[in-house]
Amino acid sequence: MDTLEFDIRLKEIISSGFTTYAIAIGREKGLFEKLCKATRPLTSTELAVEVNLDEKLVKGWLSCMVAEKLIQFDPEGDVYHVPANHQYSLLHSSGFAPALGPWIQVMEEITSGRENVDSPATKLLDWFHKHNDETSSRLIETDVIPSIKEAGLEITPESGLKVVDIGCGKANISFRFAKMFPKSTVFGVEHTDKDVEIALDSVKQMGAADNLTIMKGDAQQLPESWTDQFDCIFVFNVMHHIQDVSKATAEFRRVLKKGGLLLVIESNMHSQLSANVGSKSAALLYATHMSFQKIFHARHHHHDHDAEHPKGDHRIDCLHHSHDSDHANSHDSDHANSHHSNSQYVDEQDNNGHHSKNENSGNNHHSHAHFPQPHHTEGHGFLWGIEACQRVLEEGNFTICTQKPTTNFIRYLFVASK
Repeated sequence: MDTLEFDIRLKEIISSGFTTYAIAIGREKGLFEKLCKATRPLTSTELAVEVNLDEKLVKGWLSCMVAEKLIQFDPEGDVYHVPANHQYSLLHSSGFAPALGPWIQVMEEITSGRENVDSPATKLLDWFHKHNDETSSRLIETDVIPSIKEAGLEITPESGLKVVDIGCGKANISFRFAKMFPKSTVFGVEHTDKDVEIALDSVKQMGAADNLTIMKGDAQQLPESWTDQFDCIFVFNVMHHIQDVSKATAEFRRVLKKGGLLLVIESNMHSQLSANVGSKSAALLYATHMSFQKIFHARHHHHDHDAEHPKGDHRIDCLHHSHDSDHANSHDSDHANSHHSNSQYVDEQDNNGHHSKNENSGNNHHSHAHFPQPHHTEGHGFLWGIEACQRVLEEGNFTICTQKPTTNFIRYLFVASK
């Protein structure tokens, strides 16, 4: 890259920062929503009235969006509109833009050394969890279901598939799938009592799904009775947490039916920094990691970990750390394979059938281990992102059906069959 090319690229990046802030305003103030839902093109005056903002501000915002080709302008009528095929992106893919303002405040706080758990960092984290819940849920319609169909597995509301969501987090995807396909049987698996409690609370808020079971389990040691039982396994943003990838891969292959599908989603980036040069998704993940790692560090130092467990979906844990903790063995297989409603918690049983919630067996460590920081992975052998997906597929001797970025560009999807 010569001097002129480098200078132009630098200015484009800086310009994009200002444009991102303008996009955040459009999303937060309802400007995109009003334009997308309008039955005809609007003037700047009409749009200003709709959102109750000063027309000069709206006019300037519209001009920025037109210059960036995000909104179309008709000079003859002096009106603005959004083409139908661009509306979904403006309403949904713009969801990350509002994080820019709080992120700048957080970075100022962190670099100045004025860390405070009740600072803008907490607000940014809460916002991020909400954003992630929304984007995770949409992946079902935009990526997961279409990819299952592309792989040749029949999936309709009338078909009954058996699905397990490993590391289901707040069970957004598990719940959405269960509601879309009521004749299917869906298991959402989490690793600790606390994580199961969070998932159950989330499901309770979303509604009822009698075909969904939330249970405690370990990706490295799934119930014995699950052998050749599942049509689909979801492993979304979880692989980088699993300590023994080989064990988990063997388990995935064991419980999957012949012809069944393994769907793995991870960060759309590589384990090594040198392989991420030029990747915008990697740049975004690196940048957000700077603040989220510090936020969780501050939270764990200000609150007892057991009393104040992060409430976020484990699907975003690639952006923060999770403390190692000892954990008990998996569930009794017969008990785990029985049917339960979404309001029930399938815990462990000892050999006599008694329920147990032992959190300190001292043998099996929490699979959500302290994750490798992305900017320290060069040459250290850590696997996450695309390499984590590739290793699972290669070790499990799966057949690749699909591999591509998701509609949420910071995620990468692998679909493979047994």
